[in-house]
Amino acid sequence: MNVQACQQCSASCLTCAVNTYSCTSCLTTPGRYKAGFSCLCSTGYVDIYLNGTCSLCHYSCITCTSATSAGCSTCTTNRILTFGSCLCPAGTYDTGNSSICLSCASTCSQCTNGLASGCTACNSIYFRTLNPSPTGTCICQIGYYDVGVLTCLACYQQCLSCWSSSTNCTSCDSVINHRTITASDTC
Repeated sequence: MNVQACQQCSASCLTCAVNTYSCTSCLTTPGRYKAGFSCLCSTGYVDIYLNGTCSLCHYSCITCTSATSAGCSTCTTNRILTFGSCLCPAGTYDTGNSSICLSCASTCSQCTNGLASGCTACNSIYFRTLNPSPTGTCICQIGYYDVGVLTCLACYQQCLSCWSSSTNCTSCDSVINHRTITASDTC
């Protein structure tokens, strides 16, 4: 008498026939679907533990090899795949919970948030540099002054630095001018 032993189906199958990987029906877990005799994870999910559960990819990924931010294979629109991570492009930042990258403040080229105080790098085309204090703001470079617009304006050529106007020198260029300034004086 020939007796066949029953084997357990693979973790992704609810029922199987012929062998353990020939699924006739799939587990009804989120992200799981049947394709031929296989039970696969949908786009945006990954079968990490091979326990029948499809894990949701990180919010920045379209497809992934793991559910972490460093496990992306392809990225959502406007993100850049870099060593398995889908990063926001320059001038935008990751909110921490959405696939959409939001814009940095206009003076920032990189930032941690959309505020002018969240800059980690500045747009040099606007003659701005990162404030050396921990505020994360982009201030006018030496030789330029801020008038409340995006681009800083140049100081008068004899000023090393100025404030509120090009001729309101706060320090003089010692190479061009051999004198020091006094109150209400120019270089």
